[in-house]
Amino acid sequence: MIKMKCLYNMIILTSLILWSAVSIAEGDSFTQCQFNLLQKNIDFGRIDRSSILYQSTGIGKLPSKKSIIRVNCTNEVEPELMLRGGEISSQIFQFGLKSRIDILLEKLVVDGKKTSFKVNRNGIVNLDPKIKPGDIIQSHSQIKGKNIEFIFSVTPYIVNGESLQPDRPLQSNILLIFNKKTSDSLTVNSTFNPSACNPALTAGGVVDYKNINVSQLNKSGPTVLPAKVLMLSIQCDSPSNVAIRVDSNRPNSLINIRNGTMSVNNTAKPSQDTIMAGLGKGLPFGLNNITEPDIAGLGISGGQKIGGYLMLMPSSEVSIDGVKGATRYLTHDKPSTSSNWIKTIGNDKTGGSVFSGLNYIAFSNNINSGSPIAFKNLTATLVIQAFITDVVNLNLSKPIQLDGSSKVEIYYF
Repeated sequence: MIKMKCLYNMIILTSLILWSAVSIAEGDSFTQCQFNLLQKNIDFGRIDRSSILYQSTGIGKLPSKKSIIRVNCTNEVEPELMLRGGEISSQIFQFGLKSRIDILLEKLVVDGKKTSFKVNRNGIVNLDPKIKPGDIIQSHSQIKGKNIEFIFSVTPYIVNGESLQPDRPLQSNILLIFNKKTSDSLTVNSTFNPSACNPALTAGGVVDYKNINVSQLNKSGPTVLPAKVLMLSIQCDSPSNVAIRVDSNRPNSLINIRNGTMSVNNTAKPSQDTIMAGLGKGLPFGLNNITEPDIAGLGISGGQKIGGYLMLMPSSEVSIDGVKGATRYLTHDKPSTSSNWIKTIGNDKTGGSVFSGLNYIAFSNNINSGSPIAFKNLTATLVIQAFITDVVNLNLSKPIQLDGSSKVEIYYF
């Protein structure tokens, strides 16, 4: 009998915790209400970005889900429910960093009958079914009842940039307070699947200068070769924030460079005699002569350094989702949504070099934007121009193979 009695007490205690029962005193009577939130966690699950239909405002909508709150009381009470959130803004229920949750009251049911309701918002009564943090929901005719039901629809609205961080959860916590006494909390969450972007270069990424006769080279001073063009495309399955970085794979082959100009991506500024020889001149697309290009090494042959090359990505030849790019952004550090971007309009004195020491590059087709924009499709033109160092510095005992190599990487942020 003692064991059974202990077990019985434990069951009663557990029941009280699960139901969150709180006593409410009303006059001389004693009223007890049980607050039952049928679904404490509304999980929208893992969502593919491609399934979100964004409006022209850059905001996408997810399908709505129901939330039902039932309150059962021993005596009749007036229904009064306040919704509060932990947001910085008092106007929205925040979802993640930038997005929001819209909560609409669809029905207020008292003792089985649908009842008209009003919303007290900062002391002003209105009939708006869209609930904001701090709103108090009441019956319009001050009706009382023992069994009260609030039926809501919950709809996430996703700001474009919010869904670009792979596997970062979005969450909103909403506190529900009935008659200023009984409370519970509703959690809304979701996670976005990582997007996939595929970069590609025309001609397999190969720039072929074919056979060059030694007689075509300058005996003293570098020889600048004609500019060549490759097309870069980045195709994503959904709008994505992507930056581009290009590094040289031949860090030890730099020649004809200025002292102390080596950058983190194994490139450097060329010497003045290389500029004077014509590097950065005679470029396609009407590009101006470049006074401060960056160069990578062309490799080593017979123990001798061969030369170098510049690689440009002119803003005028970048297209984002079919719209010409107008603005280029650079940053030193691995990019994130909080990066400090350096904005340039048009081509700077490097000619839009991808070898700049500020070596993460992104674009926008909005000249007024302070940061890069997300895209599904980006196409860009790469302009490559090589030079071969002085003939006297080359080992001509056997054919020389130009061996410049760079890697083009994309970074999600």
